[in-house]
Amino acid sequence: MSEKYFLTKLAQADRKEIFSYIANSNPEAAFKVDKKLVFAFELLSNFPEIGHKRSYLTKKPFKFYSVYNFMIVYNPNTCPVRIIRIICSYRSTKNLIS
Repeated sequence: MSEKYFLTKLAQADRKEIFSYIANSNPEAAFKVDKKLVFAFELLSNFPEIGHKRSYLTKKPFKFYSVYNFMIVYNPNTCPVRIIRIICSYRSTKNLIS
């Protein structure tokens, strides 16, 4: 992991779950998605303000950035940038963001 960003335990588990789920049907696609996620983590570490606030999901200072059908939830005010969760946009976000 880069010193520019930090994945919480929940975000690490989300990443593994996403990879495993996709790899069950298409291992090549799983690697492609994971590579895009890592690229996004680096991007967010360099430009933490590019995400969007979603005040209807949380009152915390988190921002959201999309990669394919996944929302990266992160705190742009931390150094390193803290990746809170990686959530599939098809999944209910209720109780997932603390």
